[in-house]
Amino acid sequence: MGKKSKTLLVALVMVAIILSAFIGCAEDETPDYKADFLGELKTAVTYNEKNIVIAMTGENVAVTFKAGVDSDDIKTKAASLLLKLKTFATDGTKITIDAKEYSLHDANLLDSLIDDMRNLFKTTGTTKPYTAAIKYKGQSFGLSGNITVTLP
Repeated sequence: MGKKSKTLLVALVMVAIILSAFIGCAEDETPDYKADFLGELKTAVTYNEKNIVIAMTGENVAVTFKAGVDSDDIKTKAASLLLKLKTFATDGTKITIDAKEYSLHDANLLDSLIDDMRNLFKTTGTTKPYTAAIKYKGQSFGLSGNITVTLP
């Protein structure tokens, strides 16, 4: 191998190294805001105490009320959950359950939800669809799934 061939080979190797470094730096590091939100939401809603169990699978929510649950238990847990959601889902977040829309930051949300949920989930195993328009960390995206309620 001649001097020119060796120089060309070294130059090509260096170009390959430099290009791979730049390509490695150019990878898209955009956060997955929806996945981050779902992680926070799952942490916020997962609950298994007293007479209420709440679990989340994907974008679906299952709520189980056990024997002995009372309206105070439900209202306390609902208020706690809404407070947590308001800390990371920003103003403008809306949820629609069975064609009725609610704004997360509405002052009367808790009472409206409790009244409406009593009417929607009268029998055990009732499932209702929901959609949500989420505002999170300056990003907007949607969720959709089902809410299933199991009664004692």
